Amino acid sequence: LALTNAPPQVVVGPSHHYNKPRGPPRGQN
Repeated sequence: LALTNAPPQVVVGPSHHYNKPRGPPRGQN
């Protein structure tokens, strides 16, 4: 899983779940 160690420009992680430029999939919105 490269979502935890992925850059803030990931499209398969925060950008796809939070729709934001920077927001790790940890629930910190």
